[in-house]
Amino acid sequence: MNILFITDRIPYPPHDGGSLRTFNLVKQLALRHEVTLVALTHLPAEDENIPAIQALGVQVVSMLRPTRPARTLWQRARLHFSPVPHFLAHRPLPEDFGERLAALRREQDFDVVHLDYALTAPCAAFVSDLPIVLTQHNVQSRIPYSYVMAHSSLRRLLLWREALNFLKWRRAEIAWSRLADVIVAVSQVEALYYRRRLPGIPVEVIPNGVGIGYFASVNRCPEPATLLFTGGMNWLPNVDAVRYFCREIYPHVKAQRPDVRLLIVGRDPAPEVQALASDPTVTVTGQVPDVRPYFGQATVFVVPLRAGGGTRLKILEAFAARVPVVSTPLGCDGLEVNDGSHLLVADSPQTFAQQTLRLLADADLRAWLTQAGYDLAKARYDYPVVVRGLEAALMLAIQRKRGTRDDRCG
Repeated sequence: MNILFITDRIPYPPHDGGSLRTFNLVKQLALRHEVTLVALTHLPAEDENIPAIQALGVQVVSMLRPTRPARTLWQRARLHFSPVPHFLAHRPLPEDFGERLAALRREQDFDVVHLDYALTAPCAAFVSDLPIVLTQHNVQSRIPYSYVMAHSSLRRLLLWREALNFLKWRRAEIAWSRLADVIVAVSQVEALYYRRRLPGIPVEVIPNGVGIGYFASVNRCPEPATLLFTGGMNWLPNVDAVRYFCREIYPHVKAQRPDVRLLIVGRDPAPEVQALASDPTVTVTGQVPDVRPYFGQATVFVVPLRAGGGTRLKILEAFAARVPVVSTPLGCDGLEVNDGSHLLVADSPQTFAQQTLRLLADADLRAWLTQAGYDLAKARYDYPVVVRGLEAALMLAIQRKRGTRDDRCG
């Protein structure tokens, strides 16, 4: 296949869940197909990362989005009441996008278009004659909804902006999905959401993955009572997770294990996250060149998420690195895991602390869970396995578009 792959950024370096998925799937597709990556970038400096994608055998076309204009107080207020999600309103397409895409299509005869993430969905209007696969990395509306619902009733009244954003995303994600021939969701839970609302469009489940080979070099020398959390630390669900952990869970753990320490590893920590390092047992690293050494020294990986969508690549990375996991139900939602077999699940601060202490104390349980988690990740979530589903989704889109054309001709 000759695949036109449109993304919201150049997926390198792959330092968060979205870029990790995109980079690895593009890498796998390029082994067997012709791939042209159109990246809608936000800063000219992103082009410095183009050679890393070209090294995969991929043609890269970078298109810079317009600079976000300064807005008056009135204009900012109007954005809140616009039907367009606030996040998308700041990301218009380049003014010459249609012209440049048309020129690219004159040079190449593409078989299928892959739109990666909801922010690229508006591009569908420019390629509606081609088969289109839209990958929804999340049910985007779940992120503000779950964040609001994680708080008390009184606190929810103060989160009206997030509640309004939930309504905007719920409308937009369905409207955009109608433009696709095939929708890709990352879990069965999110696939069901789209199937109920878009009964005429096939929804395929292509889970998030992990590079088993990449984590094979992790040197497991766990340090005593060391807890680890990883992720982009300016991302609202991650910020909420570590604050929740340090405020409501960690004190229970420290009361039983005074020697415990917590590593929070991830780029761009928000001020609220940086403030957690005032506790001498908490380390906030910021961006690191390689996360694997931190997996090597961790005793337990904690996933105290209360908000978010999609599925957590961080859990799959912990499985691949052979680190045992404690998670909230939302944290492992959408993954084919069983409580007590692959990880431990906790639905309250007290239970989360108890399960964490249990793992810290029980080396046999840690060994059991890490082996089961690793075996699952290798069999189901390794990227060479995951990409087969995406290839099938691309072929299905081609067949559906061909069938539609045949019906019109008939």
